[in-house]
Amino acid sequence: MLVVVQVHDIGRRRAWVIWLVAISVYVLGVFHRSSLGVAGLIATERFDISASELASFTVLQLLVYAGMQIPNGILLDRFGPRAMLIAGTILMTAGQFAFAFADNYPAALGARVLLGAGDAVVFTSVLRLVAAWFLVKQAPFLVQLTGQVGQLGAIAAAAPLTFALQHFGWTKSFAGASSLGFFLLILVLVFVKNSPYRDESTAKVKMLVLLRSVRVIWGNPGTRLGMWSHFTAQFSMTTFTMLWGYPFLVSGEGLSPGVASSILMAMTAWVIVSGLVLAKLTTMFPSTARGSW
Repeated sequence: MLVVVQVHDIGRRRAWVIWLVAISVYVLGVFHRSSLGVAGLIATERFDISASELASFTVLQLLVYAGMQIPNGILLDRFGPRAMLIAGTILMTAGQFAFAFADNYPAALGARVLLGAGDAVVFTSVLRLVAAWFLVKQAPFLVQLTGQVGQLGAIAAAAPLTFALQHFGWTKSFAGASSLGFFLLILVLVFVKNSPYRDESTAKVKMLVLLRSVRVIWGNPGTRLGMWSHFTAQFSMTTFTMLWGYPFLVSGEGLSPGVASSILMAMTAWVIVSGLVLAKLTTMFPSTARGSW
């Protein structure tokens, strides 16, 4: 008979430390994901590419991100969130470092693939840690808070990165951004544990069981409604902030880089504030939120 021994408190100080370290990795991932939003004009000159080729950077990275989700779930069950956060941090750091020194279009595309693969494993790993380390009543708010706090990375990719690109250039700016990954990797290695229980063994997932689970989950109308609502609600803002917004505001509207960055920051800040309000309402009225889906 398997006896599960709890060795750490749930929802207490250690849990919050682990969450803070994990969310820092997610913030870094969002920063890397959004970094081309303000670097698009410089990228077209550096790699001598068209607007369509510039768009392929973001599209390819997001395709890798989306395509990695089911494999990421299998790997997460097999190796646990700590190992996945380590792998994701390494991949993102390597990708951003390679992007800093890339001097041609194919090399830059390869770097963005690495970034997308590393970014893909982070968010689900943080959510797994939330489920393991926090009480059920804390989880809804923590899940929403994780998503919203992560958007601080998009804010950092607006004004601070714009300033860095203007004053330090492409290579130093992106290489400096990649160096943050080394610091966070050390924090993950030191502080993050998979669960508050002594037995941290992970499970092997059989493919047949996985396919059945996917079929059951997709068969729930709430799953499909949630996915398409998420897709349509975020589409316009994501396109604007990650791809066309900054070049449009600077080249099309004639705004200064500082003003354009401030607009992108304001959009992201409003997402964070409104998301926290919705998170609180979801925690206070879980039955109403569940019924709406």
